[in-house]
Amino acid sequence: MEPGLTISEPVSSVDLVPTLLALLSFGTEAAAFDGVNALGLIPERRRVYFAGWMQEGPAGFIEGHRKFIYNPTNKTACVYDLRADPFELDRMELAGPDIERVAKEVSGWRKSSIFQIDQQRTGRMMLFDRWLCRWSSRVSSAKYQRARR
Repeated sequence: MEPGLTISEPVSSVDLVPTLLALLSFGTEAAAFDGVNALGLIPERRRVYFAGWMQEGPAGFIEGHRKFIYNPTNKTACVYDLRADPFELDRMELAGPDIERVAKEVSGWRKSSIFQIDQQRTGRMMLFDRWLCRWSSRVSSAKYQRARR
């Protein structure tokens, strides 16, 4: 990788693991990560979601050069044109069906990505034939298993 490399497409924290594994020469194509290798080809119309820590706080997504934000507290939505307004100074309020569309997209993403109570509380799994992953309650670990000689 060249020093000073700039990635011009939106990326997210979900892209860190696939990117780091690719840098370490692990194949991640079959792993079904939510993120992508940020050093590889990033789909042009990719949707990158974001949210704060508050469950009912504003959340949204970036798609292309537009950033959509939905606020469930007051049921409003806005959009920024990141190409024309990279510092997000010109907020464009959405109305009617556009608010409903953004709210539906953001709510669907939140429901699909939040930790579910009925998930397995403890377990172990082998990833990429070499990584033994274990979890219980709030503790997790991953240990690399060397090939046996």
